[in-house]
Amino acid sequence: MATFTCKVSVTTGDIASAGTNDNVYIPLIGTNDTSDTFTLDNGGQDRVRGATDVYYLTCKKHLGETVLIRLEKSPILAGDDWFCSMVTVEFEEKTYNFPCYRWLKGKECLELREGKGIHSLL
Repeated sequence: MATFTCKVSVTTGDIASAGTNDNVYIPLIGTNDTSDTFTLDNGGQDRVRGATDVYYLTCKKHLGETVLIRLEKSPILAGDDWFCSMVTVEFEEKTYNFPCYRWLKGKECLELREGKGIHSLL
């Protein structure tokens, strides 16, 4: 059975208390199919303020063009919110950007479309 590997980069904002220890999950939604839901965990310190974490996800099916992602945050600690800046998916020499620039609080699910985003903190 053929498998397909995507590189997913997740950037946490560089603002006070932006990081989280909560669990974060992601399925990728493409023009052909939807991936399984993956846990974003490298076994160390993930989602630290100002850092970009890289994950390699192996999909069982060819998804086609990645058009949507779903970030799912599940709390471990009460009040451990997370400020996600950007998610980037690289697959078959193409890069898909999913700007977020917002807080995910408690148990929250957020769908992001591929596109460009500029965020300025005033």
